[in-house]
Amino acid sequence: MSNPYVTEGPAVVAGFVCGFDRPRLEDEEGALRLLDELVGAVAGAPVTRIAGTVRDWTRDRWALGVTTTPGVAGRSAYAAQVAPPFRRVHFAGDYTDAVHLGTIEGAVRSGVRAADEVLRRPTRIPLAELEPRLVRR
Repeated sequence: MSNPYVTEGPAVVAGFVCGFDRPRLEDEEGALRLLDELVGAVAGAPVTRIAGTVRDWTRDRWALGVTTTPGVAGRSAYAAQVAPPFRRVHFAGDYTDAVHLGTIEGAVRSGVRAADEVLRRPTRIPLAELEPRLVRR
């Protein structure tokens, strides 16, 4: 539904549930029905779900939760608070990247940053390496 030029046909819809509503994810069909109702309300007509899946990140042994996305104006301040290392613990995750917060790119960039911190790599790139390292071909 994010393309204003497509007015009919199937759409991909994603919803996020967190906080006190997180237990709703324990009933997968119920959670999908709630999403159907929400999409129907926005579309102004009932919708027919072709497929659906629910992912409860709090049950994932590696993620153990879901990210947060502060407003654009507060992202730099937020990342500045959660990204710095604490003693020997280095933090990585999309929420630690102010520019790409809430994206896969932010997660990957934060992983590289944390690895660089652990390995104590310099953060500056020598002038001779700028083009080969930063220019995509």
